[in-house]
Amino acid sequence: MSQFYPLCSKENNMTNPNFIPNYSTNEIWRNDDMDRCLTDDLDAIDAFHASLPSTYAAKNHTHTGYATTADITAVQDALSSKANVNHTHSEYAITSHNHDTSYYKKADVDSKISAKANSSDLTSHTGNGDIHVTATKKGNWDAAYSHSQIAHAPSNAEANQNAFSKVKVGNYTVSSNAKTDTLTMIAGNNVTITPNADGKSVAIASKDTVYTHPVSAGNKHIPAGGASGQILRWSSDGAAIWGNEDGGDKIVTTTGTGEAYIASVDGIVSLKAGVSFIMIPHVGSAKVMPTLNVNGLGAKNIRMKVSTNTTATTTLSSSNMLVANKPVRVMYDGVQWVIDIVRPSVSNLYGTVGVSQGGTGATDAATARTNLDVYSKAEVAALIRKMIAES
Repeated sequence: MSQFYPLCSKENNMTNPNFIPNYSTNEIWRNDDMDRCLTDDLDAIDAFHASLPSTYAAKNHTHTGYATTADITAVQDALSSKANVNHTHSEYAITSHNHDTSYYKKADVDSKISAKANSSDLTSHTGNGDIHVTATKKGNWDAAYSHSQIAHAPSNAEANQNAFSKVKVGNYTVSSNAKTDTLTMIAGNNVTITPNADGKSVAIASKDTVYTHPVSAGNKHIPAGGASGQILRWSSDGAAIWGNEDGGDKIVTTTGTGEAYIASVDGIVSLKAGVSFIMIPHVGSAKVMPTLNVNGLGAKNIRMKVSTNTTATTTLSSSNMLVANKPVRVMYDGVQWVIDIVRPSVSNLYGTVGVSQGGTGATDAATARTNLDVYSKAEVAALIRKMIAES
């Protein structure tokens, strides 16, 4: 045991003024070891403290910038849901396991790593657009592949000419004679053809929209005028006029005088034998051979037929034979106008004329005398001779 030394006293400026030095650590043994006093332990502690480097904190130092009690509490709360320090893992490897058969050893890893490219080399390699596919190139390749899946024209197909092989105009079809044939558009009469500036369209316009209809025979229009019940009649070559639908008869009322009648008759352009119409005298005739002027073609005599033959004519039977407003057919015979009333010729009477009509009612003289109750000349002479003889 160490020698006793008074370590604490008032003379040694103890901080505790109430200290009473009754015992020394030299007199206090340690626990059950009576061969070791407390001073030995204290000396050992002092020696240990003296051996500590000056960089260590003093025993009464404080720490700033570290976790507070609240922080520690929070950490403890967080750790409360964690595994215990002495927990075990029944599904994991034991502590004495090794990875010799399943893993590479450090030497193997180093060997393999040394065979790989450096990071800078890898960056240069991956950034090389000449040996790697960029996003742009991949997009182009994808588009090319999609295009390759679409149906294409055969290898021997010809380029599209953007043209028509046939052009149909009405019922006629204009066909091309070559792959790049040319269709020529020709402007006809009163037509202009103008290509537009866009080169894809053509304007077709008419120069003169006024149509002039030909007036030659066969091209004339239906004449104006006409009335209900009338029809178109021949007037001249290629021309027609309106006339009454009366079986071919033209009915015309005259003008002029009872001696010189005037008539305007549609369709009569010349005086030809056989031309006829129905004339209605506006006034009665004033002489036995009046005249008739049709359409200004000249005044011709009006006569009547004689029953002798078709060419025989004579004057009217009386000056007032044509009665006003009473129709009579007239026909031009090539020389004159002849009315359709026949004047009988006694030279060619047919049949017998009765006594009551001024005839004899017989075809021979004897029968006629009997019918007329008269004597013949011979009978009269015989009677006269008889009367003379008896006187």
